[in-house]
Amino acid sequence: MFQHYRQGLQGFGSFSNVFSNFHVEGNVFFNNGIGADGLHRNIMFGNSNSDHVNNTFRANYSYYPTAGGPGTNMFGGDGGCSNLTLEDNVFSHGTNRLAIELNDCVNAQVSGNAFYGSTLPKVGGAVQSDAEFRSTFPANEYFSDTLGAPSGIQVFVRPNRFEGGRAHIVIYNWDLSNAVDVDVSSLGLLDDDVTLRNIQDYYGATQALAVNAGTLSVPMQGWTTAIPIGYTLGSLPATLPQFGVFVVEWDVTRSTPYRARP
Repeated sequence: MFQHYRQGLQGFGSFSNVFSNFHVEGNVFFNNGIGADGLHRNIMFGNSNSDHVNNTFRANYSYYPTAGGPGTNMFGGDGGCSNLTLEDNVFSHGTNRLAIELNDCVNAQVSGNAFYGSTLPKVGGAVQSDAEFRSTFPANEYFSDTLGAPSGIQVFVRPNRFEGGRAHIVIYNWDLSNAVDVDVSSLGLLDDDVTLRNIQDYYGATQALAVNAGTLSVPMQGWTTAIPIGYTLGSLPATLPQFGVFVVEWDVTRSTPYRARP
């Protein structure tokens, strides 16, 4: 979900219709809000008149360019939340921008995540500090303009459990490398020919690449970005080469079948 005209993923209800028991896993959210008056929330769960109960967010990936404009992930809204679980997500929103906002979240389980940007917990309507957030939820990685930016490369490979021969590759290329080596052996690809698509211009040019001993070299330069229909505000905020999302496709009759996640 990317380059929407407002929020990316939005969920809320009412106090008489509790917004509860949602499981959100394996999604990518970036650059949402570009079609309106600037970047907005990639994820917004909850509002001022709804309870937000027993919701889980696991292995989701979000991104905004590292500078300029608003943008955040918000959980709870003014209605608060309880029993929220956030595990193994990457919320990367750059400097001078919120990576996450928790509003009166009681019994929240927040672990294994990476946050790039400031964190905003509200308790009883009072805003707490980044340091208090980190103290409350220590089992995460934190990056910001004061803590320093992330480095290296983070790669996530997710097979499509409904369609063989297809998977998503999500790359946080903090080192701004021209190409990133991706281990695709978990997909059953060892020495296969594949087609790579840039999700930001899905029907644009593709690249035919070869897997070498289970490794696929993914180019992070030279891709185009399609302009959303009706978009009149000029150029889009760039994500490449720092961040890229790709679809890799291959002939399943010529490779070892992959094993989908249970």
